[in-house]
Amino acid sequence: MNAQPPRAARRRLTPALVLALAGLAAAACDGTLTGMHATRGVLPTIYAEPLPSGSPESRPSANEPTSIAAQHMLVMHRESRSAPPTVVRTKAEARTRVEEAQQKIRDGAPVDEIFGRYSDEPGAAQREPPGSLGTFSRKSMVKRFSDAAFKLQVGEVSDIIETEFGFHIIRRLE
Repeated sequence: MNAQPPRAARRRLTPALVLALAGLAAAACDGTLTGMHATRGVLPTIYAEPLPSGSPESRPSANEPTSIAAQHMLVMHRESRSAPPTVVRTKAEARTRVEEAQQKIRDGAPVDEIFGRYSDEPGAAQREPPGSLGTFSRKSMVKRFSDAAFKLQVGEVSDIIETEFGFHIIRRLE
């Protein structure tokens, strides 16, 4: 689309108009603007890509971060994926344990203390803060965990989340 615009159009092609045209072009191709190249006196070339597929809820919003930092506690049971042989509790016993931890947090106990004491994840208690996952992207964790973590506000603690690894409580750090 690098055709020369008419002389009158060249005089009125302001940066604001170029951006507006780029937005319209991206919307017209049902995509998001990924790049634009402009040369003086030539109409801009606009690059767009299709929007992610799936339901609107599964697509990241424009103001959603691509990565976050969080910490969690994991209570495993003997059917949990990757559970070490030392984990012998039943799923019901694991559920009771995570509910106990959740209640202590709701009653005002320090989250770091509870995460360090209740988590079955190897090395979780030694991390700073306990159970820290560092920074991660949405796709680097299992979907149910990521969905819950990315919905949290900074400092907010999740409800109990069940994954194939066991029961989690998550706190978003950033």
